[in-house]
Amino acid sequence: MARCAVVTGAGHGIGRSIALALAEAGNDIVVTGRTAPALEELAEQIRSMGRRALAITCDVTDQPQVEQLAASVYQTLPR
Repeated sequence: MARCAVVTGAGHGIGRSIALALAEAGNDIVVTGRTAPALEELAEQIRSMGRRALAITCDVTDQPQVEQLAASVYQTLPR
């Protein structure tokens, strides 16, 4: 069974690279950040690798957004 990783700041830079590396290693990925178009493009790239991917816009400094992120992950990619 694949594991699921949540990668914050995944829209650009190191976060994006980490998300891709985790997907290449066989993990399903939830990408989060503040730039929706970049997240959607990355999620599509991960899906093209045969992995499940979910893009969620989230500011991790905002507690209600983080709580909604957790709820969305558990509903969409249950373990």
